[in-house]
Amino acid sequence: MIRQLSSIALVWIVFSIGCSGDFTAINLPLFSEGAPEFVLGWDLEINADIGGLGQSAIATGPLGAVYVADYGHHRVLKYNDTGKLLDSWGTLGSAEGELSGPSGIAVDRDGFVYVADSFNDRIQKFSRNGSFIMEWGAYGSGEGQFNRPADLAADGLGHLFVADPSNRRIQKFTTDGRFLRQWDDAVPISTARGGFDGIAAGLNDDVFVADQARFWVGRYSNDGEYLQSFAVYDTVISTPEEEEAEADTAIFRSVRFIDVAVRVDGRLYALDSSDDRISEFDEDGMHLSDWDDGGRLEGARRMAISPNGDLFVLRDSAGRIERYTWQVED
Repeated sequence: MIRQLSSIALVWIVFSIGCSGDFTAINLPLFSEGAPEFVLGWDLEINADIGGLGQSAIATGPLGAVYVADYGHHRVLKYNDTGKLLDSWGTLGSAEGELSGPSGIAVDRDGFVYVADSFNDRIQKFSRNGSFIMEWGAYGSGEGQFNRPADLAADGLGHLFVADPSNRRIQKFTTDGRFLRQWDDAVPISTARGGFDGIAAGLNDDVFVADQARFWVGRYSNDGEYLQSFAVYDTVISTPEEEEAEADTAIFRSVRFIDVAVRVDGRLYALDSSDDRISEFDEDGMHLSDWDDGGRLEGARRMAISPNGDLFVLRDSAGRIERYTWQVED
């Protein structure tokens, strides 16, 4: 029997991961194999003169909420999972609650919303309905400073990770803005902006970073230790062991991974903007498949996966969100 994941199961998954950070300690759903099914899509309210959303971002939150950081209009949009606009906040500026080119967004286990306020070089924290709570950051390269932060990820342990590509690093904070650590040298970071981009937290609260310059997604421990890479090779490699043995000589396919999302069971998805498609990997780094849904992913920039197996893809050039789902097998 195949069904969609129930809301009760969804609550149990979120609660368990948030408390323990251990995906092996709970009974995870068995998702159907292969590409997800298209469910629906909706157009966002944008100004045609701007020409789309620009470097916008998307995140999912409690009760099916979908949040969009609208880079071109300096605001946050909140929808339900069928595309109904529930709320919006923000306007161009640098005061509390104002935004300038928001390029990243994340929702933590308690439902608080974090926005990478790129041109203000800061992170802002809001309630799920847009009430301003706090901010931190300033321009610079020191601890807790930023140079156009690009994306955010919240884990199940109360941490927030910030991709700070112009400073060639990832920074880790508590959710009240206290700096914890940074990393940029576990594997040599790209020397120019355009390396680190999209970021996600997933299996075992590890951190996954889309790295355009290396044509891969890097996996790091919660404290920044490099663990593995997820890449697409031109050579045929059938097992993770063979991939490791041939990593020095295999040729990377010329992809441009700009975002990454991790399903609750550990399956990883990387968004390749060079071919407008999504690459699928298992948790061991084995490349499984690519899919583009017949061109429906054209112009995709960011994506997010909710715990119940819904994939939301933000097509910034089209000003549109596409929703997909994997069925769950009993």
